[in-house]
Amino acid sequence: MPRATTGREARMDLEKYEKKHVRITDIYGQSFTGRASYGSASFLMHEYGGDEDGIFIEDCLIYRSQVASIEEIEVHGTAELETERLILRRYRPEDADELYRRLGSDAATARYSGWNPYATPETARETVRRFLESYDDRHAYSWVMDIDDVVVGTIGAYDYEDGQIEVGFSVVPAWQGRGLATEALKAVLEYLTGNEGIARVSAWCAAENTASRRVLEKAGMRPAGTEKDGVTAGGRTYDKLTFVYTRGGGYPMNSIFTRVSIRKYEDRPVEKEKIEAMLRAAMQAPSATNQQPWEFYVVTNREKLAALAEVSPYAGMTKDAPAAIVSVYRKECRVPAYAQIDLSIAMENLWLETDAQGLGGVWLGIAPQEERMKAVEEIIGTPDTVRAFAIFPFGYPAEERKQQNRFDTARIHYVE
Repeated sequence: MPRATTGREARMDLEKYEKKHVRITDIYGQSFTGRASYGSASFLMHEYGGDEDGIFIEDCLIYRSQVASIEEIEVHGTAELETERLILRRYRPEDADELYRRLGSDAATARYSGWNPYATPETARETVRRFLESYDDRHAYSWVMDIDDVVVGTIGAYDYEDGQIEVGFSVVPAWQGRGLATEALKAVLEYLTGNEGIARVSAWCAAENTASRRVLEKAGMRPAGTEKDGVTAGGRTYDKLTFVYTRGGGYPMNSIFTRVSIRKYEDRPVEKEKIEAMLRAAMQAPSATNQQPWEFYVVTNREKLAALAEVSPYAGMTKDAPAAIVSVYRKECRVPAYAQIDLSIAMENLWLETDAQGLGGVWLGIAPQEERMKAVEEIIGTPDTVRAFAIFPFGYPAEERKQQNRFDTARIHYVE
């Protein structure tokens, strides 16, 4: 954490704190904490008649001559965020009536969700009260979208558990169609995964809600599954589409904490680019003496997939998958005894990238059972120089599952 700047240093360095979260102590002993907005001397002279620069924290202006010390601070929870057009700030008690007028009285707010927390003045006030009370919780995130002190929408993240959280948003009808929801969501996703260290952020929308779906996609969230008739609103049912976002947009190792076995798939093909990304990740695996004993067969032939489904009593989902990858290892390599270990590492890489691409799959063990290995080799038609190792059916998920928390300190032993 940077040390506090004091006295003369503060007078020289105020501008570097622009848009950063700071704590200022003034020469009168008062303390101000929040996101800093720098005001130049010329701006403050024009607006306020001052003759020096200063810093705004919310509505408070502290001139440079009034600063005793200033330090950048670490923030968590609902910290104020700024985008190109928006200030994402905490709720205020007076927001309740405005949210009722702007969102609660609009029937379209609940069209695809069946829920409007601002539907009446009473529910709007209760909703705002609960948000205000939640701000002491580090993992409570509730923002108002504000443009020049006008409430244009809301966005928040809820139900934090084991490094995962769900995000939702709404935009005032008069301000829709301007990209504000996407702008806000991008900032929130970056904050949650970057500053807060949350591994996985999810969101959902009704399949017919094309506007919300476009927002989720434009913000960098990726499809993670479809639940048939998963949303009921206004006497109608809709398919529920789930989207996910992981730190850095989905490619870092946070997939370790989101990867699950997926055995149901949507009836649509997987893009070649995504398959190649999966195989690229697999081939980046380390191996004994760097022998890289692997080869991979991408199977999309329906008859072959159906045949692979019969190889093992646990492989039935393969016949319904849009594709499967069969991994094999070369018999002639530097250290054959480690070939299956090498393939295991490659398969884990493959699976993590599958998750990062918004896909789902399941690892079906074939080796070391000789009967199953021979059956797979006959179906694929592999040469005699390789042995079958595993089958990996995959596709766009048609089911949603959460990973279990498997961390157990009782299994950790320190030898000192």
